Amino acid sequence: MASSISSKASKIQKNHSPSSHGTLHKSVPISGLLLFLFCIFSLNPPSNYQPFSRPTTTPSSSTNISHIVFGIVGALNTWNSRKPYVESWWRPNITRGYLFLDGQPTPEFQPWPSNLPPFHVSEDVRKIPTFPKTVRLIPARIVRTIIEAFRKGDKNVRWYVMGDDDTIFFVDNLIGVLAKYNHSKYYYIGSNSDFVKSNYDFSFDMAFGGAGYALSYPLVEALAAKLDAFLVLVL
Repeated sequence: MASSISSKASKIQKNHSPSSHGTLHKSVPISGLLLFLFCIFSLNPPSNYQPFSRPTTTPSSSTNISHIVFGIVGALNTWNSRKPYVESWWRPNITRGYLFLDGQPTPEFQPWPSNLPPFHVSEDVRKIPTFPKTVRLIPARIVRTIIEAFRKGDKNVRWYVMGDDDTIFFVDNLIGVLAKYNHSKYYYIGSNSDFVKSNYDFSFDMAFGGAGYALSYPLVEALAAKLDAFLVLVL
């Protein structure tokens, strides 16, 4: 059963959601992301850092759907079965975001429907000179979706919400949750893993990717500058 960020995402909660690429592939990159965040903000905390467990009022107008960009990770070999999940919550001409695929859509998927997020073919990390040939491709692609969504250059973004192609977001609830947080601070909001071992190994208090997770714009901006260098070390 696909799932969404809960209405109480300020406290990491259990959420039962299958990942498009399997629990192991999901837990490894997101665990790496958590470690990276720890290194940046614990060892050298930014001046505007705020713990994700303490909501604060936004300093300006309330967050609405136009302030959110979704980054959805998908795969061509499962897209036919995953498409209905995305169609169930995506709002054409209202929601903003991209579906990141592992290859160019074949003729059977063309023309690309207007009721779906525009697709983007994920960058092939094997062509990035700084990446070792032994890099694990699927975890790298999942985590780098953050960078690739940011590089699209969308304007007036407060939050990047990342998820799998079988994640169902309850958009209005999601907006209500994010509106409680100051988007100008560093926030990483989500739910823990449906896989107990991942929680045990990497912490029950961290957010995993299956149910989706949200990152504030300043945090994504900071990650985009350093994430590739970190992935080379952990993948």
